[in-house]
Amino acid sequence: MSVLALSEAQSIFFTPREASGPSSAKIIKIFKKERDAFWGNSITLAMPLYDSITHLDEAYFKDCAEYDWDGYGALPISNQAYAEARDFLELIPSNTFMPSHANGDANGSVMFEWYINAHRLLSVQIDGSRVLQYAGIIGTESFSGRVTFIDAIPKKIIEAIKDIYS
Repeated sequence: MSVLALSEAQSIFFTPREASGPSSAKIIKIFKKERDAFWGNSITLAMPLYDSITHLDEAYFKDCAEYDWDGYGALPISNQAYAEARDFLELIPSNTFMPSHANGDANGSVMFEWYINAHRLLSVQIDGSRVLQYAGIIGTESFSGRVTFIDAIPKKIIEAIKDIYS
C-alpha cells in the first residue's frame, strides 16, 4: 500500500511531503500541475474547478481516507478512483456546471453529485475502471446507466448535467 503524507493544509497549493509507489507519484504530479496551473488563471474562471477539486481532495485525504469512515465498513477511496475523478473534473467543459458535491462511496469509489432539489439531481460514480455509473431524476422521470470514460466526458453525462440546470 502506498503512503502519502500531506502538510497541514490539504489543498492544491501544498505539495505532499512524502510518497511511495507509482500511484503516489501520479498524485504528487497532479498536485504540482494543479497548483502551478491555478496561479496562471483568473480566479473567476478557475474557482468552480478549484472548488470541485478541493471537495474531492477533502473526501480523498480526510473524510473518506480510512477503512470504516462511515461506521459501516466503507472502504477508503482508492488511488485509481481518485485519479480518474481528477481526470473527470478537468475534462468537464467550461460551459458546464461542476458538481455540487464530491464524496466517497462505501465500495471505495468517488461519487459526484449535481443537486438542485429532490426532483433535479444527478449522481456519477467513478471507481477507477473507466466505466462511469450514473443515476438521476429530472421532474418525475428517473434515469440511470453506465458509460465508458476514456479521454472525454461522455455525451450522456454532459446532457444530463445541462438538463438538471435547464
